[in-house]
Amino acid sequence: MRATLKPVIKSANQSILVKNDQLKTFYAPHHFHPEYEIIYIKKSYGTKIIGNYVDNYQTGELVILGPGLPHFHVVGNGQDNEEYPIETIAVLFPASIFENSISFPEFNMAFHLLEQMKYGLELFDHTKKEVVKVLESMTLEPSIGNYVALFKIIEIISLPDSSYQKLSSVKFDNKKLYNDKTAIVLNFLANNYLNSIAIDDVAKEVDMSKSAFCNFFKTQTGHTFSHYINMLRISKACELLATTPKSISEIAFEIGFENLAYFNRRFKEIKKLTPKEFRLKIEVAS
Repeated sequence: MRATLKPVIKSANQSILVKNDQLKTFYAPHHFHPEYEIIYIKKSYGTKIIGNYVDNYQTGELVILGPGLPHFHVVGNGQDNEEYPIETIAVLFPASIFENSISFPEFNMAFHLLEQMKYGLELFDHTKKEVVKVLESMTLEPSIGNYVALFKIIEIISLPDSSYQKLSSVKFDNKKLYNDKTAIVLNFLANNYLNSIAIDDVAKEVDMSKSAFCNFFKTQTGHTFSHYINMLRISKACELLATTPKSISEIAFEIGFENLAYFNRRFKEIKKLTPKEFRLKIEVAS
């Protein structure tokens, strides 16, 4: 699952990069970087892939990524009448910011949290609300306030009643688990998952036999090929359920399921609720 190293552009006097973007379109290939990253989705829908975790994302989501963790977002189409269908706040900062704090006992509570971030974290409920407040107070220009804000965020998430979940089930270091063949496969799937895809065809992309490819894919991602494709498609289904009035059957066929009952079973298996329940949940929350 080799991702591309993507350098983070900062000025010489800026160790913390804060970006507040309004975008018409967005594309970030499968990549990683040595910095931590906090991503707050103010507005957008689509699919997120973090380590070996695949799911949909939507407006209001807040995730934190540890250094070296591969990730990319497949952004949905948004609404045609929106000038800027994508709005995000992103904060990137080096791990070295915390190095001098290790010797302080007050920072002990953060050790476990920093380790968890290497798998990616998604924040929820009051924890997310408090962190969002801090993010929105950060400035685009270098400031001591941004430095203090990062420690405030760590404190909020480290509290005993904090609400978050770990995303990837594997901690990636980009040294042992990645190779160029997986980069080819993942990019191919990201661009073609809504089409009919035969394992043989994908295996040929990386010059492997079908049996060798299946073993390779499971080792690299922790998922079978068919389950990974289903996760991508169900994520797209969630986006369509949240942003369009299309019927469940229309959505099922649009994302590549030829059998509605099979779609419903796979949806519930992955999302732990039915498509109808998912749409109702989104409507209640909005």
